[in-house]
Amino acid sequence: MWKIVENILFSILIIIFLHYLFNYYKNNYSQQKTTDLIKSQTNKYKNMIEEIIKNQQIPLENKNPEEDLTFFLQEQLQLQEEPQE
Repeated sequence: MWKIVENILFSILIIIFLHYLFNYYKNNYSQQKTTDLIKSQTNKYKNMIEEIIKNQQIPLENKNPEEDLTFFLQEQLQLQEEPQE
């Protein structure tokens, strides 16, 4: 009986020792990874805005809402009339 308890305790001590050894090496000999979420999200947002501005097809000179609406409807009708492949 004593031999089983001795083996269990010895195994637990080895596991604890290896665990702390692993953590020591991990903390002292590896580079910490840090992610800058604010800057990356801001850059993604800026890229999206730039892409939207580049791809904008509706002329901004048109200030009349009725003309805007007719222009939009004409575009939609043209899209519907195009054959779908």
